[in-house]
Amino acid sequence: MTSTSYETEAAPDVRDLDASAVLDAVVERRRTADRAEADLLALAVHWVDLHPVTPEHPAAVFPTQRRGSLASALGPGFFDQAPLAGPGTPAVAQYAVEELSAALNLSHAAGLSLVSEAVELRYRLPRLWALVQDGRLQARKARQVARATTQLSRPAVAFVDRHLAVTARHNRLPALGQVVHEARLQCDPDQAAAVEQNALEHRGVWLEHRESTATTLVTARMDTLDALDLDGSVCELAGLLGRLGDDRDLDVRRASALGMLAHPQRALDLAAGTGTGPEPATGLSISTVVGAADAAQVAGDDASLPTGLNGSHGTLYLHVSLADLAVATETNTGSSRVERLGTASLAQLRDWLQRLSGVTVRPVLDPTRTDAVDAHDPPAWMRELVILRDRHCVFPGCTTDARACDQDHIDPYIPPEEGGPPGQTSPANLACLCRRHHRAKTFAGWRYRRLPDDGSGGPTYEWTSPHLRTYRVTIP
Repeated sequence: MTSTSYETEAAPDVRDLDASAVLDAVVERRRTADRAEADLLALAVHWVDLHPVTPEHPAAVFPTQRRGSLASALGPGFFDQAPLAGPGTPAVAQYAVEELSAALNLSHAAGLSLVSEAVELRYRLPRLWALVQDGRLQARKARQVARATTQLSRPAVAFVDRHLAVTARHNRLPALGQVVHEARLQCDPDQAAAVEQNALEHRGVWLEHRESTATTLVTARMDTLDALDLDGSVCELAGLLGRLGDDRDLDVRRASALGMLAHPQRALDLAAGTGTGPEPATGLSISTVVGAADAAQVAGDDASLPTGLNGSHGTLYLHVSLADLAVATETNTGSSRVERLGTASLAQLRDWLQRLSGVTVRPVLDPTRTDAVDAHDPPAWMRELVILRDRHCVFPGCTTDARACDQDHIDPYIPPEEGGPPGQTSPANLACLCRRHHRAKTFAGWRYRRLPDDGSGGPTYEWTSPHLRTYRVTIP
């Protein structure tokens, strides 16, 4: 056995670097690591090409799926065997994966995953593959997509590839499960229905006592409307505890409130002491976002648009277009987007609507409206427009939902009595920032601006850090 030694250049002492040099170094190391991960995927694909399946060497497959799993819900083919990647990808000889895993010091399962995700990306997600090889999308993020698409049909995986490529070029991915489910709804509605039914059949509540003898971790998979009702009741009880003098953190009061629901009489006694009690959530708010022309025809004066999730608890925000509604009515198929939950099928929405005691239909919102006001706080229609436009906190890398964010004045607001100009509050001068990043902008030296729209998508924000680094965030 022989050994080989290599001469390496001594690494600089990191303690000699100033703040700017540290930032340069971490960016360079991250870029080098990302390039190496992209190369690893390309080499894995080439390894597959070098080791085709033959009569002497059968194809490598994943272990048989458990009965009752998601794969079993998709048909017998997925239960009997699980190919490494989706239809249209080449197979690889079984023991070739063993050798590749050994060379990389990986377990067999990890080696199978590497090969599976590499060929899935190369042959079924060509847009994401190109972005990885160009250095614009990190390989680890692309591999997450590949893991989620192997059971999709070719049209459905092409749908995912097209939709994710828009944000992936900025090394960002939206909630992956929502995009995959929407792909099923659009391209394979029968499979989507099977997945939804499988999820309903595997509801449950699980308790884990290992964390501490004082607390227990409770995990539940519930019907969505039941979960919203439960959350609403917990919120009401936690608020009631606060009004009665309980000064503990809200999360602690929510946990206590959930425990009280195990003893309904305690909750009733508490409510009787103030004359109020928790009410079930029964409201579904529907916001239809359409173009300016349709908005003018349908909405008229939209001063009564919703202010967000500060109304009755259990509110769902459902976004549909007039065109989608027309198609759904004619074909009994289609989907719409539910904020914070993702895409829902028409059948699922019909079930929810039939179970609710009240439905509130909101006026449509004109997303092109640009009016300005003199007040510091935006009116309801403006707040809603900014939430729908930004979707999440616009700080680099932050994904906090826009409805949980502050609405920040990009150019700081100056009260009129202190000489501030009129019309400082407008959609163009507002952006969604979570509380942490709002404070970073206000107190920690971060600043940002909104770049002129180029017509290719949503707004782009350019941030400058205290060390004068610039970062761009593009909303798709």
